[in-house]
Amino acid sequence: MSEQGLNVLFQGLVQGVGFRFTVRALAQRYRIKGWVRNLSDGQVEALLVGDQESFSAFFSDLKETFRGNITGIKKKNTGIDSSLEGFCIKI
Repeated sequence: MSEQGLNVLFQGLVQGVGFRFTVRALAQRYRIKGWVRNLSDGQVEALLVGDQESFSAFFSDLKETFRGNITGIKKKNTGIDSSLEGFCIKI
């Protein structure tokens, strides 16, 4: 499958609950590259690079794990950053 890039904004109670660490663990499990960070407005932003099958499994598991916390997910296709290696939490 071909890789694609996604910029994602997660809304709801997604800060201070281990959300970024779970995003990183799931991304690593599904071989998704990129990063995740908290935003000052309470949202969490992520840049994900992977294939559609990996994204589908990633979002399914994340929604199940944080089903009471996530109130919105905004996804926007973006270019692929070929310099990305692995997945990290940005401070």
